[in-house]
Amino acid sequence: IELTEQHGLMPVVVLWRESKANSRLADFLKSQGISALVNLTHIQQGKKITEDLQRLNIPMLQGIHSRHHLADWHKATSGVAAPMTAMFIALPETWGISDPLVLSVQEGDQEKWLVPQVKLLLDKVVSQAQLQNLPNEEKKLAVMFWNYPQGQNNLSSANMNIPLSLQNIQQALKNEGYSTDDLDEQQWIEAAQQL
Repeated sequence: IELTEQHGLMPVVVLWRESKANSRLADFLKSQGISALVNLTHIQQGKKITEDLQRLNIPMLQGIHSRHHLADWHKATSGVAAPMTAMFIALPETWGISDPLVLSVQEGDQEKWLVPQVKLLLDKVVSQAQLQNLPNEEKKLAVMFWNYPQGQNNLSSANMNIPLSLQNIQQALKNEGYSTDDLDEQQWIEAAQQL
């Protein structure tokens, strides 16, 4: 809480169990002026969470507790153990929960907060709140895509039509007030092949 306040944020702790709640999360939070949610556990009823996040129009970030001791976590080749990936990264991403970040480790029978990681999370929350208040025409976006099979003249990902997808994304952004160029599928191909 102290770190949150140092970032100019006011934390609101919500203990929510969807199956026992008398209302939806969005209904509960809509008048609270919430800029972002940070999930610190696994989620159930993800479809409802997705709908609530869309209604609230705010991000939910995924905080993760590692069962490693601090020294072991620092030595690990991956910040998250493979068995935790499905429950705390892959599945939550399908529901719109993003930016998974390890925030704590296990020290004996205590949970130890990783202060640099928590600061990183809070920086993200502040940046996302600022971005929410920036007019769409002033926002700058970058697109990354996986190109496989590799090659300068190939622009695909598991047989998806990346140039057409980029054209569709560009049109959707334009419809939301973003300032974008008007590139058709062939122009996207030519531009991407220059990368």
